[in-house]
Amino acid sequence: MFCGRWHESHLSIANVKCNMFLNKAEVCYDPTALTTDDIIDIIKAAGFSAQFQHSASGNQASFIITRQTIDFNPEKDRSIINSTLDANGIVTVDAVANFTGFSLDVTFDPDVTGTRDIARALRSQGFSVELAQNDNGTSEVVPDLPIRNLALFVLATPIQLYAGAPIYRGAWKGLVLSRELNMDSLVILSTSCAYFYSTIATVVAISSSRYQAPEIFFETSAILMTLIILGRYLQAMARGRAADALNKLKNLQCPTANLVILDSNSDQIVEKIESGYLQRRDIIKILPSDKIPADGVIVHGAADVDESNMTGESVPVGKGVSDEVMGGSININGTLVVRVTRVQSEGKLNDITKLVEQAQGSKSPSQAFADKIATWFTPSVIVLGIITYLVWLTLGLLGKVDTSEYPSGVLALTYSVAVLVVSCPCAIALAVPTVIVVGTGVGARNGVLVKDGGVFEEAAAVTHVVFDKTGTLTQAVFQVVDCLELQNGHHQHAYDFAVTAASNSEHPLSLAVADYCRGKRSQSLSLEESTAYPGFGILCRIGGVEVRVGKVAWVLDENIELPAEAKGFLARSHQLGRSIVAVSSDLAPTLLFALADGPRPEAAAVVNHIKMMGLQVHIISGDHQAAVDHIARQLGIEPAYAFGDCTPSDKLARLVQLQRAGYRVAFCGDGTNDAPVLAQAQVGI
Repeated sequence: MFCGRWHESHLSIANVKCNMFLNKAEVCYDPTALTTDDIIDIIKAAGFSAQFQHSASGNQASFIITRQTIDFNPEKDRSIINSTLDANGIVTVDAVANFTGFSLDVTFDPDVTGTRDIARALRSQGFSVELAQNDNGTSEVVPDLPIRNLALFVLATPIQLYAGAPIYRGAWKGLVLSRELNMDSLVILSTSCAYFYSTIATVVAISSSRYQAPEIFFETSAILMTLIILGRYLQAMARGRAADALNKLKNLQCPTANLVILDSNSDQIVEKIESGYLQRRDIIKILPSDKIPADGVIVHGAADVDESNMTGESVPVGKGVSDEVMGGSININGTLVVRVTRVQSEGKLNDITKLVEQAQGSKSPSQAFADKIATWFTPSVIVLGIITYLVWLTLGLLGKVDTSEYPSGVLALTYSVAVLVVSCPCAIALAVPTVIVVGTGVGARNGVLVKDGGVFEEAAAVTHVVFDKTGTLTQAVFQVVDCLELQNGHHQHAYDFAVTAASNSEHPLSLAVADYCRGKRSQSLSLEESTAYPGFGILCRIGGVEVRVGKVAWVLDENIELPAEAKGFLARSHQLGRSIVAVSSDLAPTLLFALADGPRPEAAAVVNHIKMMGLQVHIISGDHQAAVDHIARQLGIEPAYAFGDCTPSDKLARLVQLQRAGYRVAFCGDGTNDAPVLAQAQVGI
């Protein structure tokens, strides 16, 4: 302000001292003739802006008074204040009403009374009393524009108008193209009302000579918009991770194939082509260690095929002529010639991918309920905001509420904006993303990665936990758990023959036998020749002795009668779900090995803990039933809940059956064959 001669025409103003540097003026006036509001009006009428700043001296004090109850009545309370302070020593009382109480200036005789006596008297009438501060703590850039307001405006503007632009577009498209009010509409309505109302209120406060700026909501709009954008970013990340899971499935497909064609001389020529160009009835050649590019039937050759990615079967499967092979599985040994029966887009791997996409695209009941609510929630909130505005506007115009601080329209708009702001879909768009941020962070620090925040809601309602066996409850590494030595033939060199022969096979069972026998051999022997028979075993010649390692029926001469001890060993091992490897020298049995994929060290404790939580535990596995039953017994899982020999579609069908019975299922697995059930389950682990 600028101190001119504005006060000279008012006899009740004795003196004015101006401090141009601090933009302040001290006014000495007759309090019996003027109030502080009168002085401010005089200054503003002279063309200046002014704001009263509380001060205290030996005979004057300023108080902030509020009602401790909700029954605030300005006129009644002003009368109570005046009658309470109508006592000896009180010279003048100036009470200015605001939303919650009064700003009170009291002039008194310090020899008779003081601030403590005044405060005690007011508190006895149910008021909350505080001394007004000497400085309001706000710095101003220009008159009536506090630095805080300007800073909030500068920070909120790019968030609201730039970062929030996609939400504005979403609301506009929903309104214009779909003719509906969606969640974007409510977000934009609430944040825009808060932002533009705050902007207009600040401008009005600067230009108005009567009213102060009401409470502004710049920070509210900025926080709402920021957290909503953060929530959508987390959603986008979850979708990206889901896409990565599908890409990993698709990457299991072999990109190229060796196509066998006949030239003009009917000679076979192998041409490498992209697998996408394969057609039904094409003949392809698959070399050892190659992926099989498409589903088909073997027309020549034999090999062990690793189908663990597709079926969960931990042991490679022997394949021969007329056997089916699946695209995405791996040829471990041997060369295969295969006739294509289904191209990549029709194969079982593609079926698994489609099942995953279908499960990921489905909505949980809570999601469907939220979508249903959204159709009427937004219009209801808008109507409620309009009703709030009209009610408060009417009360103001009828004089039922105090409008000395703000006009009726501004007061009504304040409450209407508050309704819209608190009705913004916080539970859906703010609270949930915030919980997801915290929950995923805590999970990551404990080794749990969350792909979709929605599983937090689902996990709380889980009733059944279903496990795959191989690689989940078990270690997916075969070990020899039992061995029977037979007193036949070259018994003294049995372990030497076994380790020499088994070391020349890539089959997991042979490698496990070789590891076991290394610690028991007495000497190293030279391998003269070796031939692999996929699906059966390996035939070697060592020191002139024919040594076989593999399936019992292939290794042993059918004319040799096994001793009772060996028969008991085989029966017991089969009952326990173990795999059997036999070793013979010149067709005479020397060693029998029982191998098992043992449970993880922590598996029993995990299963027991889950059962103590009141959840039911199942096993659904592609491994043979005997192996599944054995693991179930070891871990304390009821036999009725252990299912073996399950294809990917069988697993999915059993899980859906549980869900249709009303159960909430968490599935834990690791193979590609588990992808459909991982996606279908309420919680996939």
